[in-house]
Amino acid sequence: MEEKVTALLMKRSKILTDKNSPDEEDHSKFRAKFVKNLEEEDIAEFRDLFSLGGEGDGGAGPLAHWPSWGPIEHVVLLNCVILDWNVCGLNNVARRSVVRDLVRDSSSTIVCLQETKLQAVDGLIVTETLGAAFEQNFAVLPADGTRGGILLAVHCDFFKIVSFVCFANAITTKIQSNCTPSCWWITVVYGPQEDNLKLAFLNELWQLRSIVGDEWRLIGDFNLIVNAEDKSNDNINMRLMGAFRSALNDLELKELPLNGRRFTWTNRPVFSQDDKNRLALSHFRALLGNPPSRSSTLNWDLIGLNSLDDDLIEAPFEEEEVQAAINKLHAEKAPGPDGFIGLFFHVVWPIVKGDVMLAFNYFHQLHDQHFKLLNSAHICLLPKSAAASSFSDFRPISLSHSVAKIFSKVLASGLAPHLDSLVSRSQSAFIRKRSIHDNFLFTQNLIRDLKRAKSPTLFLKLDIAKAFDSVRWDYLLEVVQHMGFGSRWRAWISILLRTASSAVMINGVRGNTFQHGRGLRQGDPLSPLLFILAIDPLHRLFTLATEEGHLSPVGHRSARLRVSLYADDAAIFINPIEEEVTAVQRILAAFSEASGLSTNLNKCAVYPICCESLDVVDIMQSFPCQVKDFPCKYLGLPLSCGALRRVDFQPVLDKLAAKLSAWKGKLVDKARRLTLVNSVLSSIPVHFLTIFPLKKWVIKKIDKIRRSFLWRGSDIAHGGHCLVKWTKAARPKILGGLGILDLERFSRALRLRWLWFQWTDPLRPWVGTTPPCDSTDAALFKASTEVTIGIGRLASFCHDSWLMGKAPMDVAPSLYPLAWRKNKKVHEELVDLNWTRGLWRMDTEQQLTEYLELWELLEGVQLSDQPDRIRWKWTADGVYTSKSAYLAQFRGSICSFKANVVWKVWEAVSSWTNNLVSPPSANCFNLEEWWASSLINNPKEQHKTISGILMYVAWNVWKERNRRIFEGKSSTVSVVFSLAKDEMALRKAAIAGSRSSLDLRSGRSGGGDATAGAPDEAIFIKAKPG
Repeated sequence: MEEKVTALLMKRSKILTDKNSPDEEDHSKFRAKFVKNLEEEDIAEFRDLFSLGGEGDGGAGPLAHWPSWGPIEHVVLLNCVILDWNVCGLNNVARRSVVRDLVRDSSSTIVCLQETKLQAVDGLIVTETLGAAFEQNFAVLPADGTRGGILLAVHCDFFKIVSFVCFANAITTKIQSNCTPSCWWITVVYGPQEDNLKLAFLNELWQLRSIVGDEWRLIGDFNLIVNAEDKSNDNINMRLMGAFRSALNDLELKELPLNGRRFTWTNRPVFSQDDKNRLALSHFRALLGNPPSRSSTLNWDLIGLNSLDDDLIEAPFEEEEVQAAINKLHAEKAPGPDGFIGLFFHVVWPIVKGDVMLAFNYFHQLHDQHFKLLNSAHICLLPKSAAASSFSDFRPISLSHSVAKIFSKVLASGLAPHLDSLVSRSQSAFIRKRSIHDNFLFTQNLIRDLKRAKSPTLFLKLDIAKAFDSVRWDYLLEVVQHMGFGSRWRAWISILLRTASSAVMINGVRGNTFQHGRGLRQGDPLSPLLFILAIDPLHRLFTLATEEGHLSPVGHRSARLRVSLYADDAAIFINPIEEEVTAVQRILAAFSEASGLSTNLNKCAVYPICCESLDVVDIMQSFPCQVKDFPCKYLGLPLSCGALRRVDFQPVLDKLAAKLSAWKGKLVDKARRLTLVNSVLSSIPVHFLTIFPLKKWVIKKIDKIRRSFLWRGSDIAHGGHCLVKWTKAARPKILGGLGILDLERFSRALRLRWLWFQWTDPLRPWVGTTPPCDSTDAALFKASTEVTIGIGRLASFCHDSWLMGKAPMDVAPSLYPLAWRKNKKVHEELVDLNWTRGLWRMDTEQQLTEYLELWELLEGVQLSDQPDRIRWKWTADGVYTSKSAYLAQFRGSICSFKANVVWKVWEAVSSWTNNLVSPPSANCFNLEEWWASSLINNPKEQHKTISGILMYVAWNVWKERNRRIFEGKSSTVSVVFSLAKDEMALRKAAIAGSRSSLDLRSGRSGGGDATAGAPDEAIFIKAKPG
């Protein structure tokens, strides 16, 4: 509708003449008309179009009588340009001149200025500051001395101020457009600096809400924040932040998006679609086009990469592996240029498999004459942040042609099983059985170990500029060649790379196509695997530099690696020596020249560890990056030398709170809210919980958010609002809960993985350091595992349950404090009776008795050549899972209310009514849906009967539930069913007026069994669900 109105206005304005649909140039001309006053001929055309009276009709102006229609409101909005600025004082002419120039350049029609620092403002000052057009329409809140002060002014050609009211920290005006009689409100605020006044300021906003109408704009400098990321430092008052967030939610205010970067108020937008396409083509052709020639490459023989030893990777493609790759494609992800999604191939595979396999056979034989037709893609731009304003602020995601995507998927499926043996342990991205948490835990533990050892070290975080888009193809082919990949497999990769072409999609419009010359497509299944192959030599370069003495080893025994890689996130530990920093710079420069992966010094940062007596800036002269202090953020988690602060937990709480405003929880029923709580709110903290145990106060805040959303949608939920106690809701469904995660138990279940991996995968980089587990975690792990001793090199002598299913510290608890070597393995302690060291200090009868018992048990131990084995008790295959670890913590719990009893009642009703009423099913989300489906599936003349049965049975089930919970009494299924039948019989008697009709069974009186026929439908009055 809006497009049609705009086109009509364009025609009346003689902008649109010989065509029906306006282009971007027409829109630009139309917008330009409303930057200044309308011409008389345009006013006449619009007056005629909307049948409006002119000045001769007694109107106050040529457009004064326009009604509040949608098209006119659209025109008015084009003239509403609001400038908001904390000017930090208007008490000199130079400042006022700067503001006036900005108002003129931005064509602002409403200006909101805070902190004017003026006690009196007259028309002359307004003219000097904003221009003559604002002289008569302004409202002022005077400054308190030289503190504060607000000025709000409107352009006289577009708006007028009807009324205004001032509060201590805000000024509110009622504004009317000159084009329409409709009014709206705008409030300009300048919040107090002192914390003790900020709650009173929020109360002012509450008072304002009762004054203004629904059309309200709130703007200004609040001196409060909604999220921790809105503040440039860690000095955050979380109580005030929570109060401000609650006030915004309660006032039902929605934050409007701002143009420009995060902390600026404007940018230079490009309006023309042609200009956008031209700039996009220029940007991505430069980014992904042919790279400059390189002068050198790496010495591959000296680096010594791991080699592939499997020729099957080049075997002919089998139909089964192609179909398996297609089945792994997401069914409904956005399509590429051909328009086919994964679901298409899932459905029609029996029809198209012949053609697809023919294409694969041609590809296997290296026929690439027309492959470029199948290797095109659309580039979709995803913003990296909310303040994205240029092409470099967007992440280019490729939506590839379906055939090329299937080829990549098949090659990726063949390559994935070999990555673990090809790529070093420093890299943990995109490799099965490796985790991002491995890198973080290794990095954190090494930093803390270095801090405890007082070993001066530099932790260097690298930023690789445009990593995926910068990889040189010649370098990548060299890497895979020296890793042992055959010529045919390299040829396949070469075909996929050199035939690639793309077009950028902007606002759904496809731009011009360009050919790729470097880089890997983001969004392609094979690209991540090729990238980690390409960046792996960086680790080898640093290892080689250490071996040859260019870099000295990191000063702690736990430093298995000095480089941590997660995809393109790289971090390096180096010693604070100027020569070694220079060596690091040369290594990175050589790697950049060979690979195209260059380091962005502006985004790199170095964090000193125990370097208080050193001049780090001077040491880093050859690598001039930022010098910062811990804590910092690494791989999405807070990295520090010590314990976490309260502010480090705040981002988790902010993410949870940010979800609520977008969901409009009050409009969602409880069943769907429960789904959102379980699938979204409970999953947000998982990344954090895997490493860090949550503090009690954090758990309380998260539970408060989850509980409030579940029971009230968004408001704070107090005890009376909660239908079920939270401790009962946070239990598995099999135990009568709602299946909501108990975060304390779930966090412990996640952390047990570290104790499990210490046993099952000792090659992980963090093994040998302290896992993030406490004594309770260790006790739970010991109770959940069974250890079979072999050679004795993995099992802990004291702590593991290897001795007849028990740990020696449990067999002889009084001897444990006397032992000198508590962390040794079984093999080390059994040799030469090393386990007896320190026990000569026994001085009690209990200790002697336990010593003899332990000696007797150990005499029967025979070590073998087999490795030690561990088994997880709570799974059938004996392998740890976080789910089984979570449920194990509820073992011994009982269900206070068994929901399956309710189902038995409904099954009895179904049998009694000859399936007229069906039990609830998993497909029904709530009572109303089930009730409605029960009526729809049966004839209309039976609806009264069914409604009556549903109402009386549901009522009696509810009463039984209350008896069990509040009175501790329970009845059998047959009793509950009989009570429901009795109530229905009484209802029938009341309607029929006869005591002889108490029996609901056909033709019989008195009590009856639960299998009699269905009741007569005339018994029941019409009942509505709910």
